[in-house]
Amino acid sequence: MSASADTSPVPGDGTDAAAPHGPILDVVAIVGAWILVGVVALPVVLEERTADWTAYAAAASALVSGQPLYPWAGSADIRALTGAPYLYPPLFAAVWSLGLSAPAFALGKLTLALVATWVAATRFGASIAVAFGLGLLVVAFPPFVHDLILGNVMALYLAAVLLSSSRPGWLGSSVLGVVCASVLKPMIGPYLLWLLIVRPADFARTLVVGAGATLAAAVILGPARYVEYLGAIPYLTDLAAPFMGNLGLSSISMTLAVAAIGVAYAWTALGSLSLPSGPSCAIAISMTLLAQPTFGFNYVVMLLPALGLLWVADRRAGLYAGVLAPLIAVISPTAAAILVAAAATAVGLRSARPDRRWFLGRQGDRRPA
Repeated sequence: MSASADTSPVPGDGTDAAAPHGPILDVVAIVGAWILVGVVALPVVLEERTADWTAYAAAASALVSGQPLYPWAGSADIRALTGAPYLYPPLFAAVWSLGLSAPAFALGKLTLALVATWVAATRFGASIAVAFGLGLLVVAFPPFVHDLILGNVMALYLAAVLLSSSRPGWLGSSVLGVVCASVLKPMIGPYLLWLLIVRPADFARTLVVGAGATLAAAVILGPARYVEYLGAIPYLTDLAAPFMGNLGLSSISMTLAVAAIGVAYAWTALGSLSLPSGPSCAIAISMTLLAQPTFGFNYVVMLLPALGLLWVADRRAGLYAGVLAPLIAVISPTAAAILVAAAATAVGLRSARPDRRWFLGRQGDRRPA
């Protein structure tokens, strides 16, 4: 079966290497690493003063009153004009205008993440009790806590990717499509590319749902709101600059950040074309952190599905990456993402059929094809 014909849930189709101990010890080791991350990161996270939900509330008010949703468009410095600019499509402002509040939004994200983790875990054979425990670990992960405090939307993307990767068909595709239509971020690009190559039918479903939600919003809110949004998008590049809280590569060099975007898509494409779906999906999800030039600590939640897929494919590799990646992410989330992607690539290469490892040669060796 070719990669493009893969319609099954992402399986543990890597080497599934045996580990010298039971999975409980894996969990203990990984949780121990997360506790260390929490000791270092949570005091900083709990000091977070930015409240992204205030931007959503302001946008909702502007939408109702007929004011511009993106008054910062055209400004030489977005952050100087407003500390919490609204950056998403008009659809999310419309949802917030229905009476959504910060506590309700946080509770909704928490519930959705728990349900998505439970669905994904049970899909791979975990018992209900184990799945529930994994859900609690996910919502206790320091970057997830940061997302709750910040009021950002990465928990929505975490849940959408968990459902999309574990539940082929309309369920996962619909959730991902609605999330993209509501709070579109460039970081989701590599995962969408993986869907296009490995699960084109799910990519089409996601596109249909996302486009349908956008079209419905444009009809209800008026096309002018989406024209305004499209006009504001070019000015988002102003955020690709060093500032407090930016852990993306744009804080170091915009040239480096742009190069990383190319690496993210190239690595995803090569993995999707040549490796089994489990490791290649882990690569695509890891590459979301390279595809976003500017991001905060809460974006590290995207490594959780990648680590889960890696552990299912190869427990030993998943254990090592699960312990090391969160620790490295405290210093450099990008480096942590590269570590997970590299581990997934190694696992995938060991298990890929020779005819799919075309970039290593026809027989799977390292000679030119």
